Amino acid sequence: MKCSVRDCEKEAWQTGLCTMHYSRLRRHGDLTQTRPADWGNRKGHELYDAWRELVRKKEKGRSEAWKDFWVFVKDVGQRPGDKYVLSRADETKPFGPDNFFWRMKISVIETGEDHKEYAKRYQREYRQLHPDRVKKYEMKRYFGLPPGEHEAMVEAQSGVCAICLLAETACDSKGKVRSLAVDHDHKTGKVRGLLCSNCNTSLGGFKDSPTFLRSAANYVESHQEVKNGDKETNDDRPQTQDQNERS
Repeated sequence: MKCSVRDCEKEAWQTGLCTMHYSRLRRHGDLTQTRPADWGNRKGHELYDAWRELVRKKEKGRSEAWKDFWVFVKDVGQRPGDKYVLSRADETKPFGPDNFFWRMKISVIETGEDHKEYAKRYQREYRQLHPDRVKKYEMKRYFGLPPGEHEAMVEAQSGVCAICLLAETACDSKGKVRSLAVDHDHKTGKVRGLLCSNCNTSLGGFKDSPTFLRSAANYVESHQEVKNGDKETNDDRPQTQDQNERS
C-alpha cells in the first residue's frame, strides 16, 4: 500500500503514511514541508556546523542578528582553517558581530596518539589556556562556591591568611605565587576561610583538632627561652606601630 499523501509513491508504514510523512507529522504536527527554502544551501555550507554549535551552546547564547544564518556567514567571513573554532572576545556577552574571533582548537589528536594520551594533553593545554574557567569550575565543584565568592573572601581577608595574617609566599611550578587555599570542615564540607600553604598544611597535620593545636602551643611555649624573667612570645605576625612602640 502506498502512502496516503498525494503524489507520494513511498510505501505506507503507519496510519497510512510513509516513514518520512509519519515522522514529519509527529515532529511538526503538519504534513507540509517545514524546512526553509534555503535549508539545503545552509546545511551544505562550510560554516553551517560552526553556526549550529552556537545554537547548542545555549548558556552562551548568540545575538539576535546571528539567528539569521546568512548574516552570520557575512559577519564571520572565511574560516582560517579546519582546526579553528569560534570564541567570544568577552565571555560575559553572547556571540555576535562585535564579539567573536577565530582561534585554533586547544588540541587535535595526533597520529599514533591513543585517546588516553590525547585526553591528558588536552586537559593540560586547556588549563594553561583557560586558568580562570578552571578555577571557577573547581571552586564550585569542590567547595560549592559560586563565581566571585572566592574573590570576595580574599578581599574580606585583605589578601592574607586567616591564621598567620601573612600573604601567601609559596609558588607553583612556574614560579607564580599560589592563591590562598580554601579551608573547609572535612566532616560537614562547610568553608571556613582562606589559608596560606603553611597554615593549611599544618592545620591538616593536626587533624583540625583544637586539642592537638592547644597542646602544640603549650609545648612550644614551655620550651621557649626566658629573657629578663619573661617568656618570649615568638610572635612572627606583623606588629602594629603601637606594638612596636611598646616593645
